[in-house]
Amino acid sequence: MKKQNFFKLIWQFNALGIALGIAFGIGLTILLSLYVLYQIVTNVSSQRQVNNIINVKAEQQQNQMLRIGGPNKVKGYDIISFKLYADSKSKQYNFSKSSPSNIVNYIFFDYESQDTNWLLDHSNFLITSTLTVAYKNSSNNGKVITQAFIYSLVKKDTNNDGKRTRTDDKSISIASYDGKKYTELFSNVRRLIGIEQMNSQEVIIVFEDADGTYIATISLENFMVKYKKSIPKLPQKALE
Repeated sequence: MKKQNFFKLIWQFNALGIALGIAFGIGLTILLSLYVLYQIVTNVSSQRQVNNIINVKAEQQQNQMLRIGGPNKVKGYDIISFKLYADSKSKQYNFSKSSPSNIVNYIFFDYESQDTNWLLDHSNFLITSTLTVAYKNSSNNGKVITQAFIYSLVKKDTNNDGKRTRTDDKSISIASYDGKKYTELFSNVRRLIGIEQMNSQEVIIVFEDADGTYIATISLENFMVKYKKSIPKLPQKALE
């Protein structure tokens, strides 16, 4: 009788050990799964990037950090330009958003005079593209000389989504090779299609707005619009 009780006790002990082992294994599996899930969410939250977005709301603007990018020499001059970036960390979503391509200004440094100047006196606009106007100087072994820069900027949140992005209407502006003489040329532009320099005095700009597509000639002497004409729409010919 004592022998039977002894084996019964051993069996109960083994059953308890097996049950505890199974419970421990299940708990460990759950903990490991939660840890892996946490690592995935943390990685996604820290690395997710959203380009060309500037927050408009005041409380979100406080979370913007500004930083200066690397130097770029202006061809033909002893001048270096630097891009100013705005890195937005919005509290609107459950992950932080880093926007490395949010250009909001340029600073120009003149090596000879040691002077610096900003393109804009603020960092409220989103610069979506920058095009260089330059020509080859035939009298100086074909050296490329920069004359001006043409900028496409988002100034307002025109689609009312709380951000300034590439989907908003833009303005087209021009400035001299050293970032001075900033002049706005056109507003409410949907897309800057491109530019073409015909000679050292003029540049052609092609752009699109809500009413159509336009070709404009800009004087490089005074940055005035000399000519603007809409491109006629292609006639809709009925299929035969």
